[in-house]
This record gives sequence, structure tokens and C-alpha cells, in this order.
Amino acid sequence: MKRLFTILFSVMALVSIAGAKDFNSAQLKLRSDIMAFLAEEGYVPKLDSDGDITFKTEGVQYAVIISDSETNPMYVVLYNGYNYNETYNRASISPFVSEINLYKGLKLYLRENSFSFQCEMFVPDAEAFSKVFNRCLKIMKMADDELTSLVSGK
Repeated sequence: MKRLFTILFSVMALVSIAGAKDFNSAQLKLRSDIMAFLAEEGYVPKLDSDGDITFKTEGVQYAVIISDSETNPMYVVLYNGYNYNETYNRASISPFVSEINLYKGLKLYLRENSFSFQCEMFVPDAEAFSKVFNRCLKIMKMADDELTSLVSGK
């Protein structure tokens, strides 16, 4: 049953996003294997129009972005982004970037209209990704909670 599920996700990934990024066969395999891993973990992974994997957990949207320019090992980013609002904007977040970036393996990026938490890694295959995924997700949630606390002053 797991094999059938993996094959189904592989075919779906290859067919639905054929031209979004210029992936080689190893990158395509990595993407389909990561989708299968996420599905096995109970997430509902989907491919977006860029060919990135998206999924939700606890109401928060995440993306797994595979670079099409790095091939051996491959470059993968676990991404969580937000648009600025009245409370969370460049001015309110900026003083805390260095503090949040002390979390190992995580970066907080400020952009013109948004900010994001990113765990960036080089991996040879999906097995390596699966070994660090839960830790990265936990670190991202901790950093998000800490930023909320710092910005609100609590």
C-alpha cells in the first residue's frame, strides 16, 4: 500500500508540474519522495504553481522549496512566510532579527512586504530531509512563538 501511495505521488508530481522548474531526475525524485514522506506523516502535501510542495499544520502554511540549481547535494528550504500587518511589520520585527537568528539552522528574513522563517539545508536525498524535518518544524514554531512574544512585549 505504501508503494502504491509513493508511486501515485511520484506520477502526480511529474505530470502536474512538468515545466514549473527545470528539475533534473534526482531533483524530481527528491520532490516526489518528500511528498510521499509528508503524506506518510499525515500531512496533505500539494504542489503549487512554482513546483514547490505546500502543506499545513496547526493552521499554518509551510512550503518545501527545492532549488533547481543545486544538484549534488540538493538545496532544500522549509519555508513559512507572512505578510506584514499592523502589529507585525518591518519596524516591529527588525529589532529582533539577530535574536531569532540565534536558533540553529533557522533564518528570519525581512522583505519589503513580508517576513519568513526558513530552515535551509543541503541534502543528498529525501531520507536526509526526513531525518531533520521534525526538528526544523519544531525550531520554526519556537522561533515564531518567540517573535510573537518579543513583538508583543510579553
